[in-house]
Amino acid sequence: MSFVLGAAPATALATPQASPIMAFQEVVYGEIRPSQVQSAFERLGRWIQRRRAARPDLNLILLRELDRPNQFVVLAASREGHSISFEDLGQSKQLGLSDYVILPDFNVSSSYLAGSEQLDISPGSLIMVAHLDSDPTQREQTLRLLEKLGALIVGLKGNQGAQVLTWRKRTNHWTLISIWKDLSSYFASLENPDVMRLRAGIASYAAAPSDLRLYRRVE
Repeated sequence: MSFVLGAAPATALATPQASPIMAFQEVVYGEIRPSQVQSAFERLGRWIQRRRAARPDLNLILLRELDRPNQFVVLAASREGHSISFEDLGQSKQLGLSDYVILPDFNVSSSYLAGSEQLDISPGSLIMVAHLDSDPTQREQTLRLLEKLGALIVGLKGNQGAQVLTWRKRTNHWTLISIWKDLSSYFASLENPDVMRLRAGIASYAAAPSDLRLYRRVE
């Protein structure tokens, strides 16, 4: 069973959406106490299920980092734009999450800019989530390159979709999400000459090193 994370252009944010396409995006990074990883992910999974039941408009997916298994990301998409409120994650006595989860590093409220309107994330997918910070004076140049990169990626072998998001409060900050069939297809994409050229161009406008992490779906 796959999970579809939808998006809608930022220009449509003020318009009520009747379709399942989601206009409001959040990317939440968090950390689990290393000694409690298994128990915490079980509790996080139950928290996700409860949030889905309580908020039918909300799409949620829990990801676990490959290199650091105690690190996680929650991707959320909503038609109504409400926060997923991670305060109740840390304070939930019923699930006992406060004993396991070090509260999220940050919660990135974002708008969809370019790429696939829907991300089809299956249990076996490899998910790449990258945070990019461009020079504010080079925002438009960076956006054009990111749009080209997103369009290029979705045509590569093994790709299952990609989205470019911008942070609402800092529009020179970006999140790039790409979904891959497996690790080999992701690594093959990095050797594509056009991908290398666009990545180099984006890096030339960067105000800070990019943060790129690889994940698998948990829930």
